[in-house]
Amino acid sequence: MSTANLAPNTLVPKTGVYYCVMCHDVAPALRRKAESMAKEKGVDPKKLEEVGGLEGIYRAMGVGSNTPVTRKRFKAGKRFGVCPRHKYSTGWTLEKEEITTGKKWWKFWK
Repeated sequence: MSTANLAPNTLVPKTGVYYCVMCHDVAPALRRKAESMAKEKGVDPKKLEEVGGLEGIYRAMGVGSNTPVTRKRFKAGKRFGVCPRHKYSTGWTLEKEEITTGKKWWKFWK
């Protein structure tokens, strides 16, 4: 089963840390597009940032300036939740799988 771009409320295939696709891939692309559009219109993005204009556009798109990528731990068999920033408009991609042995840690001491 794929572990990329899994929608909220679907079953988690593998236990591990997942990242929000919108935070990871889409938000930086939106920032670049907004800057590109400003340049096309003859507006210097640096000057626009000085007056807070570009940040207002970013906030309206749901893209923070230096907001970290949302990462959450999900357990296999449970259901994916939503990203706190992008709600249901996201997908989750496995970043780091947690390997479990199936034994509890205290069983090793016997």
